[in-house]
Amino acid sequence: MEKNWLDNVLSNLCTSRVDIFGEESTYQEFEHDEPNENKSSLDGFCSNQFYGKIIYKDKHGNIRKSKPVVVKRALKIQRKKITLSFSFINESNFYTKVIPALSSLDVSFSSLFPEFYHGEMVFNTEGDQSTIILENLKAKGYKMAEKKSFLCYQHLSLMMRKLGRFHAYSYKAKKSIPDLFYPLANNFLETSRELNKESLDILEIEGQRGLEYLQQDPTYAEYIPKLQKILEKSSEIFTKILTDGKANPLSVIVHGDYLRNNVMFKYEKDIPNDLMIIDMATLRYGSPVLDLATVLYMNADQETRDKYWDSLTDDYYTALKETFVENEVPSKNEILAEFIDKSFFAYLIAADFLMHLIAADNNEFFGVDFYEVRPDTITREDAIEFELKLGGKLATEAMSNILKDMIKRGFICQ
Repeated sequence: MEKNWLDNVLSNLCTSRVDIFGEESTYQEFEHDEPNENKSSLDGFCSNQFYGKIIYKDKHGNIRKSKPVVVKRALKIQRKKITLSFSFINESNFYTKVIPALSSLDVSFSSLFPEFYHGEMVFNTEGDQSTIILENLKAKGYKMAEKKSFLCYQHLSLMMRKLGRFHAYSYKAKKSIPDLFYPLANNFLETSRELNKESLDILEIEGQRGLEYLQQDPTYAEYIPKLQKILEKSSEIFTKILTDGKANPLSVIVHGDYLRNNVMFKYEKDIPNDLMIIDMATLRYGSPVLDLATVLYMNADQETRDKYWDSLTDDYYTALKETFVENEVPSKNEILAEFIDKSFFAYLIAADFLMHLIAADNNEFFGVDFYEVRPDTITREDAIEFELKLGGKLATEAMSNILKDMIKRGFICQ
């Protein structure tokens, strides 16, 4: 991290946030928890993340240390510049505008997220210098699940219950504060890089990977032509699912990337008993299934889906109903019916990203690094070839299992 830039940001923070640092405080330095550690991997590949404390002098000249913080700065990757800038704007707006609005319904809403200290969006000829400073949840004992791909039922159940609470505030706000809620919900910037034509074309190619094992199984012979037609329309399907939020009465503010790497768990005797939601960068107003299907198809393997599908969706729906017991929410059947039109979104996201998670769990070369090492020279053909091999047979089987599950449940190929 460029020291002069960091010092400038933190100096301004000490001056502006008298509620945190007190009046007439002066910034001294940033004390890194782990010097030279740069967290820009699978657990935060849209930003560099630095953990530590802010050292400052109070108005009496006494040296003080802030609470533990994490400083997030946008990566300097040209191919992602616009989406990363929009991501930081979305996240800052969520903490400064959405949380205060929804906390007016119940102050406990803010307890789902880390405390926000500062957001700064600077765009100039030297590049994107967007920054967000948050509470460091690690200091409170929160951490990410060790596995990066498929989680156990206890983790998934907790994720679903917290997701139900999160979505419940949107349904309550629609009834209680509509004039405040709808402008906020409809004002998130588009961050999905997959919505550009080149990425959509690659999604269609990557999606073919899931057909490999189905084509070898006579049981699925009748479905192959139907799946091919669906994949041919994948760009149209993907775009429609992501952009029809305003027309859908079931729409809520969705996280948009509700995966294991965007939640942090607290444990008691190795059992997760609490979590906080982080990285609010891909927010949008859309179907709750955008988040639900992401959990069930990106963080649950087929054995878990077979055994716990009903339990996990019950966990979500119970939390959705009980967060505001007096508030009317859609029925569970209405929400599950959304899987028919919307869950294929999760398959296309899996086609683009699930192999990275599986590869990381198996100590395979991580895909994000592949792009960061040579972002200006990688060709479209290089990217496709790399993606189709990453994760090996385990990723191919996982992709096929998603299609099989969606067929079995009547979500596709009806």
